[in-house]
Amino acid sequence: MSSLSGCGELMRTYDYCDSGEYSSWEQYYENLLARLTSEHFGFTYNKRKLNSRFKNRKCADQYVNLLCQCFVKKRNQK
Repeated sequence: MSSLSGCGELMRTYDYCDSGEYSSWEQYYENLLARLTSEHFGFTYNKRKLNSRFKNRKCADQYVNLLCQCFVKKRNQK
């Protein structure tokens, strides 16, 4: 996925996932996606019932870009 090339944070989750708060990276991303989709797209991500928007490539790219923006904000706040 070309969207990931500019977002090293997605490739280095270990630098961002607080192991004291999350027991796995999967849990970290589930929580992050749920929060971001709720705040920015009007629905809440749930892996058990995947919203049809995740099946649309253009929409999926928007979510990846949003994740990257979130990581950039976190990095700049440190």
